[in-house]
Amino acid sequence: MPLVIREGFPRIRQAVKNGTTYWICDCRSKRLLPDGKELWFATQSAALEKRAEVQRMLESGNVVSEYDLACLKRWKARIAGLKECKPNKEMELMEEAVDKFIKSRNKSEEKKEEKETISELCTLWVNAKIRGDYRKLRKSTITEIKQTASKITELWGENNYQSLKKDHIRDFVESLSDYHQTTKKKWAIRIGGFCSWVIAEGYGRGNPCRGVKVASTPKDIPQILTIDQTRKLLTTCESDQKYLPMIKFLVLGLFAGLRPNEIQRLKPEDIQLEPTPFTRDRYKNVGPINGIIDIKVLASKTGRPRKVVINDTLARYLQRYSDKPIFPKTNFRKNFDALRESAGFESWPQDIIRHTAASYFVSKTQDWQLTASQFGNSVAVLEKYYVDTIHPSMIDQYYDIKPIDLV
Repeated sequence: MPLVIREGFPRIRQAVKNGTTYWICDCRSKRLLPDGKELWFATQSAALEKRAEVQRMLESGNVVSEYDLACLKRWKARIAGLKECKPNKEMELMEEAVDKFIKSRNKSEEKKEEKETISELCTLWVNAKIRGDYRKLRKSTITEIKQTASKITELWGENNYQSLKKDHIRDFVESLSDYHQTTKKKWAIRIGGFCSWVIAEGYGRGNPCRGVKVASTPKDIPQILTIDQTRKLLTTCESDQKYLPMIKFLVLGLFAGLRPNEIQRLKPEDIQLEPTPFTRDRYKNVGPINGIIDIKVLASKTGRPRKVVINDTLARYLQRYSDKPIFPKTNFRKNFDALRESAGFESWPQDIIRHTAASYFVSKTQDWQLTASQFGNSVAVLEKYYVDTIHPSMIDQYYDIKPIDLV
């Protein structure tokens, strides 16, 4: 029979401690035996998972209140007294049953056998998320969880969960030397989400990601593609039918500065390829405007709609490859990695395509406000993370790039 504590139990709330935001699953209740306390988590999803676990435990009756436990203990004492007066086989069996019940409830839910390897746990984790055991997740979130599970399996798949230590997580995060500090933190949080699920489901104890600190990286000037690298990347893509479906993804990033997720969410009708007159002076340095790209609320990373102008260079590619998809439907990551390798890139700094587009755009227009509105960033972010020291002759060469059959 389910144990009812109170409506909305346990409650989830947010708290800030030493400048860090935490999520608290408030299980405080005199009636609740195993988890009657405040449980702190680094992420909201981990707190929600714990809440769902406690609610399932209450609904299934796998928990007993302190009052009920006291009654059982008194019952056991009474049976023992009656047995002294009149020994009885039935009373012995009752005493054994009550004793067994009390022992099982005096500790938390029985731990599941820790025989599963991390690889097997990753499979169970992904399947639980796909089923939506705790809450329904977006497709992009499921994809991110699959990527995380794949990386965890690759690194520690054959090991037992209890052998996973904080040093393993720290070494992995520090190995991401080519990535920004934010990306390193995200990986630590992703792996921490897996560890929280393992603990919540009873497959292991302790979260090795807790307390792992990511060293801050110096604010280096972001790298951008050179003219030759940009041409090589586009030429390699156009010359091979395997890579050609990615051509629009590349040019929308290189010449419009759209984020990968924004490109992925674009629909064909959002790209309006027709001459568009802009009478405002702020667009005079952009050059001829051949249409606009309508970034809607749901497609924008910031949740704010914006209109991005289509310049001559982008228009040439969109017209030439009008039959190609905006974003490839299958094997994008695998083919994009192969494309970069074929184009001769040994390393690929994060967001290098967008940094390239923004750097050339602000150098051409000399207008930070216009660049901010086109790229969906604030001026402060652009000045901090983007390059504006590009020679004027290079600007013309960049925007003069054409499809290979038009050269």
